[in-house]
Amino acid sequence: MNHYFKIVLFLFLCSTRGYGQNIGITLKDNFNNSFKVDYELYVLTDTNATIKFEDAIVSNQFKLHQQSMAPNLGFTSNNYWFKFIISNTQAPQNRVLEFAYPFFNQLDVYIPNVNGKYKKSVVGDHLPFAARPYKHKNFLFDLNFESGETKVIYAYLHCNGEATSFPVKVWTKQDYLRNNYEEQLALGIYYGIILFVFFFSAFLWFIVKEGYQLYYLLYIIGVAIFQFSLDGFAFEFLWPNNIWFANHVIPLSGSFTIMALILFVVSLLKTKIHTPIIHKILIALLFVDVALFALSFLPNPFYSIGLMGLNFIAVPINVLILISAIICYRMGINTAKYFLVAFSLLILGILAALFKNFGILPRVFLTEYSIQMGSAIELIMLSLALAENVKLLKSEKEEAQHLLLEELKEKSKMQEIANIALEQKVFERTAEIQLQKEVIEEKNKDITASITYALKIQEAILPREEELKASLKEYFVFYKPRDIISGDFYWFSKKDNLIFIAAADCTGHGVPGALMSMLGNSFLNEIVNESNIYNPADILDLLRLKVIKTLRQRETNTKDGMDIALCVINTQLREVNFAGAFNPVYITTSVNDNANKDFEVHLNEFIPEKYLKIMPADRFPVGIVEGQQNNTFTNKKYHYHPGDYLYLFSDGLADQFGGAQGKKYKTKQLKDLLLKVSCYDMDDQLLNIRQDFENWKGAHEQVDDILMIGIKLI
Repeated sequence: MNHYFKIVLFLFLCSTRGYGQNIGITLKDNFNNSFKVDYELYVLTDTNATIKFEDAIVSNQFKLHQQSMAPNLGFTSNNYWFKFIISNTQAPQNRVLEFAYPFFNQLDVYIPNVNGKYKKSVVGDHLPFAARPYKHKNFLFDLNFESGETKVIYAYLHCNGEATSFPVKVWTKQDYLRNNYEEQLALGIYYGIILFVFFFSAFLWFIVKEGYQLYYLLYIIGVAIFQFSLDGFAFEFLWPNNIWFANHVIPLSGSFTIMALILFVVSLLKTKIHTPIIHKILIALLFVDVALFALSFLPNPFYSIGLMGLNFIAVPINVLILISAIICYRMGINTAKYFLVAFSLLILGILAALFKNFGILPRVFLTEYSIQMGSAIELIMLSLALAENVKLLKSEKEEAQHLLLEELKEKSKMQEIANIALEQKVFERTAEIQLQKEVIEEKNKDITASITYALKIQEAILPREEELKASLKEYFVFYKPRDIISGDFYWFSKKDNLIFIAAADCTGHGVPGALMSMLGNSFLNEIVNESNIYNPADILDLLRLKVIKTLRQRETNTKDGMDIALCVINTQLREVNFAGAFNPVYITTSVNDNANKDFEVHLNEFIPEKYLKIMPADRFPVGIVEGQQNNTFTNKKYHYHPGDYLYLFSDGLADQFGGAQGKKYKTKQLKDLLLKVSCYDMDDQLLNIRQDFENWKGAHEQVDDILMIGIKLI
């Protein structure tokens, strides 16, 4: 009863005070009586959000707005009650009530029915778009009037710090449809301009692909999203159920647009060069804008700070760009004239919108759509600036090509002169080289002939084949110098039942190695055949002393010498006595007895009936070595079985590069090879070893002299 009493009391006060003072709006005919609720709008500020509807309808604190423009509340966190009175003295009528502001956080609308009972409707962008009575960017309600009916309509606005206005319009349906059509047409033209500018700029970027054109494309995208959201269409068509994004997209897209704009301007106008002070300020504002962009993701009060800050930096940024454009234009930069027009009009549009947001200017067509009109002209002008810049780049490219062509022609002439002089010099030099070539070829023939003759001498001192056959019966010698003559040599001698056989590798290749080999051969003959020294270790010790003395290594500090494997085969005792300098001796056998167990035994899983025993050599050469001058060689003995094979060799085969990956042959592969070929007779062993070497070497060069001796022990 108390509630109804308040309503009756309020209606009574209205009838005695309001209507007596001509308060309210009277409807006329149903066709051409559309109007804005401005002069007749009452406002009550609810600072603490404590006034309920029951209190509002009996309150006498409402103040008449009494202005020709809608209330512009600016950036506010207060709540507001609004009321207006409409009377119908005509026949029954139907009207459309429009709250023409798509960004209300929450608006509670109270509309009475014919019986005076109020129906509450809650709208705003805190609800999904589908919750609206009409699927429209603004908030629409039906108003149905009986003849003689008066409606007192209330609205309660919840604000959260955004720039807020409260435009209220009452339309006839014909006027509303006509206005909606004209608005859609205007916005369609605007977004058509944006779409055209986007594809035009994308085409220019595809042709030139400069960084500033990409920034401009991002700027166009930012402007499109910002304006589409500002007009309320983004929430309706793009994210109708995403309430958070609908509330945050304005500052997000606005700050993104400013980022792209600053990057575009500093790139195209080259502000770092032409206006360095303005460039620094713009970069500083860019960082401020990034901070505002981050604040836009947060809830209030940060979101409101970001939104307000965005409004504050928009004008300074555009003014700075305008000043920079003026300076660049005065410096003769042609594209700057388009920036002058673009940002002059855009600044006017932004100022009009800002003054509207802060309540300085009224919300009329020019202020409502000032940013759209300014940005449309701005986008067209900036696109023309891009086109002008492309034209300038093309002109500069053509000029550069012309200069390059002239330079090439000049260089061609100079080249022709140089070629004539060069041909003369080449002719003279060729004749000189030909003469030198003939001299070198003649000398090369003499040197080759000398080396070839040296080969005959070297071959003459090597053991004769008939001597080897008479004493060794079954054997092979794989001897392949890297050059014509070799640093490797083999030596043979026989004393009664003792067979002396050695394989040596001298320092160096070619002529130096051959000289050492002849020296070593001579010393071995002298030690064994003349001095009758038969112990292998003693032979190598004496050979080492003779090399050191003959080459005067203690005085000259030369390091020449040789690696050698020396075996004395006692056919009566079936014993191999061995001493070596670095080079070991391999023996393959079918008997794996416990004798000679100090020798390393190598097995091959594919030839289980064969064993390879290694007689190791001492680890110093025949020659002087610091710290090892007093070292002496040691003997190793092996009691062989008839049918065992003895192998002496230099390191030439193991060190050869080849194979699919160009690696060394190595001793592991050599051991497997000897185990494999020891199943054959001596001729086939030599054939297989030679073939394996050639296959491994392939197209690679031979890196060292090759020497290997195989002997069947009987």
